[in-house]
Amino acid sequence: MEFNCRVGLFILQLLVATFKVGKAHRFPFRGSAMAFAAPSKPKQSSIGQPDYQLASLDLSQKWLELVRNGQVEATVEVPSNNDDGGDKSSPEEMLRVRYGVTLSKEDENKCQEFVVQVGTEQHHENIRVINETLAQLQSDPSTTSVQYEMDGDFVAQLQLVRTLRPPPSPGFAGSTSSEPPPYDEKTDSFVAGPLRLELRPMVGTAKVPGTNIQYDVYHNVSPADSRGHFLLLPTLSLPMLNWRGQKFLPTDFDEMVHLASSVRPHGSLFLGFNSVGAGASQNHIHSHAWPSPPLPFLNEQEEEDSPCKGWNCYAVSKVKSMIDFYDLDGGNIEVTYLKYPLFCVQFSASKEHLDTLSKALYFASGAFGDAPYNIGFLNRPAMDDDGNIVDDSEDDSFVDVYLFVRSKEISSVLPSLKLGVSEAMGLFHAQSDKELEILKAIPGTRDEAGTEDDEERKKRSNGTSIGRYFL
Repeated sequence: MEFNCRVGLFILQLLVATFKVGKAHRFPFRGSAMAFAAPSKPKQSSIGQPDYQLASLDLSQKWLELVRNGQVEATVEVPSNNDDGGDKSSPEEMLRVRYGVTLSKEDENKCQEFVVQVGTEQHHENIRVINETLAQLQSDPSTTSVQYEMDGDFVAQLQLVRTLRPPPSPGFAGSTSSEPPPYDEKTDSFVAGPLRLELRPMVGTAKVPGTNIQYDVYHNVSPADSRGHFLLLPTLSLPMLNWRGQKFLPTDFDEMVHLASSVRPHGSLFLGFNSVGAGASQNHIHSHAWPSPPLPFLNEQEEEDSPCKGWNCYAVSKVKSMIDFYDLDGGNIEVTYLKYPLFCVQFSASKEHLDTLSKALYFASGAFGDAPYNIGFLNRPAMDDDGNIVDDSEDDSFVDVYLFVRSKEISSVLPSLKLGVSEAMGLFHAQSDKELEILKAIPGTRDEAGTEDDEERKKRSNGTSIGRYFL
């Protein structure tokens, strides 16, 4: 299913028919767009443990405690033959590998990745390559163990350790629909098997603001960010209600926008959801949370007078061009159909109108049927028309929601790369040096409808665009 201008306009028209349309009006939320020339060689970024909280739960310090106690790690089995066909290895040919996050010896507040073979000295080429890369990146205490390439507002980050993460749930590979397979708690890795969540320490419980609804927070055994990566799940203590497949219900929209509004400092935590066919790998309702800005954007953030903040650092949050927009419910909800390589509609509302925002999201989601989708949630303080913060108080908050609709999960240009909400936002995770090079090597940007305008032709002639990998 291809999503193009006609589908986007249909979604906007559906919302207009459902909500009151306000006078054309723009919430003062966008910072200045910034462009970056692709570097001649991969960059590294300086790092410290940032401050981030969700619903008054200090997740940053909780993460440091987990890492300090050696609890952000997992042990997996990998084929010993170093071959792409190694998944056919017998149990005797499998090697056990332990990986995770540990504290730097030079800085007890700096987290870094590690990988070690367990119980054997047998040489494994892939593990050797990962360790050589990590050793090189971790040799300088002033930098983090992340190598990346920037291309315009898009970025590709080398993510070697995450290649060891657990396999997807049955029925997820190659799905072209967001409808999950029938839920079966026996195959739900979150509640059954060696990786079930009850075997991990619970990070904490986040209460949805203004309600008694609780979300369980666990660490991700294969973190995408060494500074923190969390799973957010409607509490597992209510199995009849919350043991279900990876599909958003109306209540999920409402709870997630309220949780997003509780992030402090503003924009310091990104919340994201992957449907089946759009990056999800486990069939149990859950969302992700990690620090914002992501590691590669820290150099930009540290530049003097830089406008880069957690809420405006991603490629999609820097988009200035739009296809159309409406103000709904008397101007309380702003809906913008963005001009972006991937189909995306942005929804924005103040803290006082989150209930209406969640309803708008639910109605919009009904327009694309069973097409795969991603949702990104960020919050920000009140701003003036120039993007300057005018009120950063605890009581004032705006929420921006990016709703992406997908026609495919894997790029035809790079079929080894599975695209989820991080990639939809503009941050790609390369699984090898080769992928990192490929991501910025092929020029051209087209939208999913296959059209190309003058601005995009200019981009084709002047450089590359990582964003084209959604095509």
